[in-house]
Amino acid sequence: MPSKTSWLNKQLIQQTVRSSGWIPIIYFLGLLFALPLDIYSRYANDRRINFQPQPIENLFQYNMQIQVALLIIVPVIMAVFLFRFLHVRQAAEMMHSLPLKRGKIFSHFTLSGIVGLTVPVVLTAFIVLALYQLIDLSAYFQMEDIFIWAGTTILLNLVMYTAGVFVAMMTGISVVQVVLTYILLLFPAGFIALLVSNLYFLWFGFPMDYYLNSNIEQMSPLIFIALLDERILHWKITLAYAVVSLILYGLSLYFYQKRMIESASEAIAFPKIRIVFKYGMTFCFTLLGGVYFADISEVNRASWLSLGYLIGTVIGYYAAEMVLQKTWRVFRKIKGLLIYGASLAVVLVGIQVLDMYENHVPEQDEIQHVFFTDTPYVFANNTYNGVGFIPEPLKEKSNIKAVRKLHQQIIENKDLVKSDESQFKEQAFFYYELKNGRKVIRQYSVDREKFAKSFKTFQESAEYKRTSQMIFHLDAKDVDFFSISTQGPFPDRISVNNREDIEEFVKIYRKDVLAASYEDSIYYQNYGASVEFFINQEQSVYLPLAPSYKGTLQWLTEKDLLDKISAKPDDIASIQIVKDDNHYFEMDPREIADEIENRADMLKVEDKKQMDELLQCTTGWLQKHRYVAVIHYSGRKQVDVVYMDESHAPQFVKEHFR
Repeated sequence: MPSKTSWLNKQLIQQTVRSSGWIPIIYFLGLLFALPLDIYSRYANDRRINFQPQPIENLFQYNMQIQVALLIIVPVIMAVFLFRFLHVRQAAEMMHSLPLKRGKIFSHFTLSGIVGLTVPVVLTAFIVLALYQLIDLSAYFQMEDIFIWAGTTILLNLVMYTAGVFVAMMTGISVVQVVLTYILLLFPAGFIALLVSNLYFLWFGFPMDYYLNSNIEQMSPLIFIALLDERILHWKITLAYAVVSLILYGLSLYFYQKRMIESASEAIAFPKIRIVFKYGMTFCFTLLGGVYFADISEVNRASWLSLGYLIGTVIGYYAAEMVLQKTWRVFRKIKGLLIYGASLAVVLVGIQVLDMYENHVPEQDEIQHVFFTDTPYVFANNTYNGVGFIPEPLKEKSNIKAVRKLHQQIIENKDLVKSDESQFKEQAFFYYELKNGRKVIRQYSVDREKFAKSFKTFQESAEYKRTSQMIFHLDAKDVDFFSISTQGPFPDRISVNNREDIEEFVKIYRKDVLAASYEDSIYYQNYGASVEFFINQEQSVYLPLAPSYKGTLQWLTEKDLLDKISAKPDDIASIQIVKDDNHYFEMDPREIADEIENRADMLKVEDKKQMDELLQCTTGWLQKHRYVAVIHYSGRKQVDVVYMDESHAPQFVKEHFR
């Protein structure tokens, strides 16, 4: 018996080599072309033209597209060809007639695939190491980068391959195996994205953007592979992928031992799993249909959402039936569809009736602190505004109370907020951290003008400005220099790199920010002038330079800097003004100038004092402005279009248009 077993193992090896032996060879040649040859080619080319070598983030930046293609395709193809015998009735019968336990057969084929995927990576890594020793590549990457590349590639190959093996146990058709493998690899991130997107349409205030930007792409190896040139594996992700691979291996072995030979050529090999597949596929299509149709229009969104659920459910249910039955003649099977539809309707009605989620605002005494911002992305990416900056929470009771009041007002005006079709809506993002450790997160799209008083209550406070304004999180010692530019035909900037001047400027700028009113902060947020801080020779930050920042402008004047870049009345031929609310939105400045020039009610300003007054009170595009002004510069064709509201417009402008 031992000799017979040894002979059979030899036959298994021969079978493995015949079915998939060519895959490691092709894989090695692909890696050889993608990495060592490209590395040497770049090195030789840089030496030939005496070019300064450019360091890289990681080795995946060499022929990234080829490496990604190999990682996505090769492991799945390996799983398909190794376990092809399961999907052909005669081959399955022959393989399982051998005097070997199923566990041994499974281990042989599975481990053969792992070896076939690992050896080409190891050989390629050795070749790159040899190149690193023979020629000086330290200007491009470090030796540790080679080991990181090899380890990452092997681990991702393992995840992709074990997923392919697991699906091979679930199905009896190789084509279905390929399709389901990629669906499985996309499923965690894709399903969460679909679910979150639907909850956004179902629950008023659900923070979709927050969850979609919470690194869900790491849940999908396919998406993670596509982003390899931008990142490396964190130890938590490494551990997670390793555990997932072990789980998939164990599940594959379990289902292989339970699998019937007769399941070859069946789309789903296990009868009980067919039910999960059918209704799981139906549910995913339901979610997809809902998102697609709800995104068509904000008007009657509930109706579009319901239509999307109906169409998605029908398509998903019958598509699953066609896959399982291997025929298109499945439209008489309606009982399961009706049961699913009724269950879905009950769930949707329950969500709408039980609106505790939508109406929930934490009580004042429950709140530890609260973050409020106009974007949820600050919590998903700690490089907000170009530097490592996340707004700090509000802790003062008066500000927490004001934020709660705004939140309650939005909920009380839910119908108004949902039906508002204003193109000037912005995000209101609430992030409460409670004393019991829980979090309450909500996100709304609102028209700031309709809640201006509530916004003003806390956004004008010193605490809010200190916690949310970038200037208070900027260390003047880290600033290499700053530059200032203003509106007008003045392409040149002025730069300041004197250390004392930088620290003095930051100090004065902060005082102006604290002194600014809420109205001026909103009014001048699109003003043409700005300050750009350059930090640690790597990053930069843009901040506005509003006319209301009197201390900052005075400092620039005393340093003889402001006159070098700002438009002065002597630079201007005329300013033409009309009274208009929204007519000129998104028009070309030259078109606006031509139209205003031909209007009978146009006010033409040529007085230098009046021009100077206008320059101090105009700003960029406003949500609700009353006046549009076109600045014509002396001897230049360029024009600037600026705006004013009623409260900032000079008296002579108001009197003209009475």
